[in-house]
Amino acid sequence: MEIRDLALVLVIPVMLLVMIVIFGYFEGSVDTSSLTSEAQTAINKTADQTYNAYNIASILPLVFIAVFIIGILLKAFVF
Repeated sequence: MEIRDLALVLVIPVMLLVMIVIFGYFEGSVDTSSLTSEAQTAINKTADQTYNAYNIASILPLVFIAVFIIGILLKAFVF
């Protein structure tokens, strides 16, 4: 295992958490009271989809770990 691989496995979850916090602060600080109902609906849908994407992205560290384990097994038994 190279240090770059380990750094990716550790940095990606931390970056996901930071992105969620930044998006939450941004979403809470924008004044949308003067917008139309269509604009409010669009903003709410965008925020919901963004949080859904963050939920899906939380699986990435598990995928990286699985790929790493498969890579180790392939190196051990095939090459």
